[in-house]
Amino acid sequence: MFRKLFILVIPALLMVSCSRDEKTIGSLKNPMVMGISKSYYEHLSPNDLTMLETKISNDLKINFKIKTFDDSVRFIESIGNKDVDVAFLTLNEYLIAREEFKVFPALQVLRGKGENKYYGIIASLNNDIKNLKDIDGKKFAARNEYSIASFVLPSILFFKGNIKPEFVFSGSYDDSYNMLKNGKADAAGFYKTFLNDHKDLNVIYEIGPIPNEPVICRKSLDTELCNSVKKELMNLVSDDEYVKIINSMADITGFSEADISEYKEIHQTILNNSNGIYSLVPDGIKIRKLLEDYNFN
Repeated sequence: MFRKLFILVIPALLMVSCSRDEKTIGSLKNPMVMGISKSYYEHLSPNDLTMLETKISNDLKINFKIKTFDDSVRFIESIGNKDVDVAFLTLNEYLIAREEFKVFPALQVLRGKGENKYYGIIASLNNDIKNLKDIDGKKFAARNEYSIASFVLPSILFFKGNIKPEFVFSGSYDDSYNMLKNGKADAAGFYKTFLNDHKDLNVIYEIGPIPNEPVICRKSLDTELCNSVKKELMNLVSDDEYVKIINSMADITGFSEADISEYKEIHQTILNNSNGIYSLVPDGIKIRKLLEDYNFN
């Protein structure tokens, strides 16, 4: 009996000992952690990340670390486990993290000349593919299963049109384009500004507008810490030494205060069409799903 009790108690003690102390976040032994999703860091060098870490640590006078994530589920769970305090999430990652862990949208990213919305496109290099129906039975490249522009919204269109492509996930928009070039996919989803550097793409369908994604703070993070990071990020886009790094993070040109209600409509659109979206996820791929209305509490 004693042995069974010992085995049960030890893991519980370990869990408590590993729990972060909210009052010491930013200290030497308990750094503040900013998580960055792959679409933001894929064009950053290790030196860029180190420069950002050092800059933010020095300006805020705290121990500040950046952690990169290429797996959406692991990223969302890390926020829920309080291993990540602030995060650059893709839109769908945010919607799921909001639903599950009530994260707070602190800032909304801006692109171009201050636009807070964007458009997605379905495009091809194959001149024989001229409309959505032509994609039926063909290979369609998407960045990943959490991408709003390249998977989620195209899936809704395909489901409603009884179009059944074979989805292949590339990992990045650049790789999706390369799949088209190499004949490994027939069509693909991108964000519209991808056309600026890839003018050979034939646009089949335009999707949007879609609200730009937020930078979030987890629910229980100290408000003062959250506000200090918000202010620092807004200052970085006016710093000539660091603005190029921010620009390389998914073409961000600035930040604005986030409006939490901005994301309700897109959340509801995905929720209402979830059966169609999830029916097109290839076998063997498990994703986190939206299961309830957007929560404002």
